[in-house]
Amino acid sequence: MNFRRSDFDVTNRINTTDPVCVKLEVIRIFRSLYARNQAPILSRAFDDVVRLYRGQFPGYSRCDTEYHDRARSLGFKMKPSDYFRRQGFVTYQQDKFLEPIVPLVGEDNIIWGADYPHPDCIWPNSKETLNRNLAGFSPSVQKKITYDNVTRLYGLN
Repeated sequence: MNFRRSDFDVTNRINTTDPVCVKLEVIRIFRSLYARNQAPILSRAFDDVVRLYRGQFPGYSRCDTEYHDRARSLGFKMKPSDYFRRQGFVTYQQDKFLEPIVPLVGEDNIIWGADYPHPDCIWPNSKETLNRNLAGFSPSVQKKITYDNVTRLYGLN
């Protein structure tokens, strides 16, 4: 009896979880059937699907494409990213590269934390570090990250 890995096709040659392997095999089959066509459109289509799956197209999050079928079968009413934006939070401590994260997570879902009294926290320079790292954000977004979001999460009104 031959062992077949679950992540490979029935021939046990093509890793079906690797988009590059699948793309190359589909193009190989296409070329064997249509020898004169070099399949550039097919190749671009595969590349676009991979980018879509990875969440690299505006408006598409990786979690939405990866769990689309499962969520539908479980009766979810919203995309996973919508559930997260509604009720999830991430903490931010001292990351200098927060700007690309805010559009992915949402400015309403980030909470600053000092991590005090751990020895690697930024105290007593918290205010200076925050001012420097949040300088690229509007005052309203800065206030959300440092005050409004945590107030809302813990009901501290």
